[in-house]
Amino acid sequence: MHARAGDAGVIPLTPDDDCTALVAASPAGSTFLFAPGLYRLKQMLVARTGDTFLGDSAHPGDVILTGARLIAADLVTPTPTPGVYAAPNRTETEGTLPSHPCASGFSRCNFAQDLYVDGAPQLHVGSAAKVVAGCACFHFDYSNQQILFAPAEPTAAHVFELGVTRAAISSANSKPPAPDTAAGVTVANLTVRHFANPAQFGAVGDQYPGAGWVVSNVNATLNHGSGAKVHTGGRLLSSTFVRNGQMGAGSTGYGGGRGSDVEMGGCELAHNNYAGYSTGWEAGAGKFSSLDGAVLRDNYVHDNFGHGLWADVDGVNYTYHGNLVVNNTGPGIAHEISWAAAVVNNTLCFNGADQDTWLWGGQVQVQNSRGVEVRGNVAVVSGDFGNGIALLFQDRGNGTQGVHATLNATIVGNTVVVLGPQGGFGFTGGVANVATAQGVNTSLMFSSAAVDGNSYHFEAPDVHHKNATQRPLFQWAGNNRATWVDWQACGNDRGGSVHALVPGVVPAACYA
Repeated sequence: MHARAGDAGVIPLTPDDDCTALVAASPAGSTFLFAPGLYRLKQMLVARTGDTFLGDSAHPGDVILTGARLIAADLVTPTPTPGVYAAPNRTETEGTLPSHPCASGFSRCNFAQDLYVDGAPQLHVGSAAKVVAGCACFHFDYSNQQILFAPAEPTAAHVFELGVTRAAISSANSKPPAPDTAAGVTVANLTVRHFANPAQFGAVGDQYPGAGWVVSNVNATLNHGSGAKVHTGGRLLSSTFVRNGQMGAGSTGYGGGRGSDVEMGGCELAHNNYAGYSTGWEAGAGKFSSLDGAVLRDNYVHDNFGHGLWADVDGVNYTYHGNLVVNNTGPGIAHEISWAAAVVNNTLCFNGADQDTWLWGGQVQVQNSRGVEVRGNVAVVSGDFGNGIALLFQDRGNGTQGVHATLNATIVGNTVVVLGPQGGFGFTGGVANVATAQGVNTSLMFSSAAVDGNSYHFEAPDVHHKNATQRPLFQWAGNNRATWVDWQACGNDRGGSVHALVPGVVPAACYA
């Protein structure tokens, strides 16, 4: 996207301007052109329908919007405890919402204000007593308006910043389709960092973005919640969502209804969930919920504390195509309590480190979802954890199209590699100790699935794993120690094949 100062409808902005006031005073449909520099936003920029927020450079790092305030060096004082410092007289408002579950060791994940030392977020601990020399942590004592902190390098000669502003670019604070909710907003060529957005809010998009927001060539990083959030017709394109507190980016329907027609393509989502939200609740790379039509394509999703790409709650007509999903502690691609999806031509490696009990931690994980096609993927399972392709059927109630049931799965033409005898299942299917779920016999998961033409690569494919410390190659319909012969006897992969591991079978991209 190109715009120049002096063009009709283009309003130039500089770091010295009161950008919030200039945006508010301009007509809807304006283009705001940010000159290179650092913009400390004391308040959100509230978009109107048709607004464009554009960096005057193709390099997002040239234009930086930050929600952090500097803590001046003369306001940082040493305490009697060596290596521990204090910043008194902090009057910022506590930035929390009703509590969401935190992971172990992250008791203050719900406090949206983060302290950054030389740009890096510090762990927010629950008491002053936990702030000890070298902890790279802080405690915000809201009652006494004081921050105690201890950088990893115990000296006051650092740059200290506190995230305060809730979001960079917001819509009206009302759910679509409210008439004051901005639609058709474009955000491009910007870096957005250090905003105090709560979980499930985007540093771009805030809580309720309107329809048709386009986020392109944006670097959203080190924000407490997610980097960006879009709604119906939203686009997340060629952007990086790295090291955000809860999640990289996402989209959801509102008020019990669905959104629709959402796309995320060519993005990198990495190292998210530094604030430590529970990975089983909602954390990691990206979650896309309650949508009719979502395309997640050609993204690089890696090293997130939580899920890779995740659909949840009545999603339908999803496509996951051409993604590289590596080293996420949760499943690589999870399609949960939803409906039709195509998981096609993705490469998924070493996912599932913290969720590999029972059938969890799949490179591809289909949970209580109907009509999911898994085709042409490469799934590489670590020698220590995780699973390959997993089907799970639990009693998860009803959705908009009936019972949340894992039925009519098509698993065809995939390559599954399991490294080492301790690696996870090549393919799994199971139920959570229930015979029926909302009146549906869970055995139908197995009889309705089409599994064929898959290629499996194991360290010892001809060995029946009888050792209780070793995982079986396959699990299906109660056959929990299945060899290849057992697997085919279940009616699966009559046109498939099994192979011993050979060098080069794991794509080089898995180690990039």
